[in-house]
Amino acid sequence: MRPKEIESIIETGLAIAGHPISEHLEVQNLADALEWIEGWARADVPLRTRDVLHVHGILHTGVPGTTPGQFRASELRVGGMFDSHTPGREIPRHIQALCTRINGRPGRKQHPIDRAVLAMTTLMTLLPFREGNDLVARLILNGLLLQRAYPIADFPDPARLRECQQAALAGNLPPLTALVAAAVEAGLDRYLKALA
Repeated sequence: MRPKEIESIIETGLAIAGHPISEHLEVQNLADALEWIEGWARADVPLRTRDVLHVHGILHTGVPGTTPGQFRASELRVGGMFDSHTPGREIPRHIQALCTRINGRPGRKQHPIDRAVLAMTTLMTLLPFREGNDLVARLILNGLLLQRAYPIADFPDPARLRECQQAALAGNLPPLTALVAAAVEAGLDRYLKALA
């Protein structure tokens, strides 16, 4: 879908002719998930496993062939290869460990961008869901940023984001952290220009 079509779906709630209803649902669900994330951030409550599941559930409600709000039970295969070495049965424990780390004293003392990048990278490493892992990770990243009064990090260059995510998954976090920091700064610039 083109950006104007996506905007139209969000504003009107009406489907666009020529596009499958699943695309309409995905766009509408994304708007709903972002609204939920913004409310969660305003409430300033700790990140919990059920929040991660809830975000996934909102994103995939009604979308055919998805498992909304459920961790994957088996290994994840993409292109015939395993993309995650974390067995499905261990996902809940790892997500709980992430939440404990993010919410604990060391996590609260981390710079908000570093903390959000840690959450995003951990989710991308675990691939806890059969679908939608990248989007869930970005929404959680933005929720954690919003909790600390940072603007949403928008990534206009998907190839650059993917490149930085791959580096982070290989253990090199600084490129992703720098990209998120630049996205936050750009968001702040847009906000300040809007106020002027």
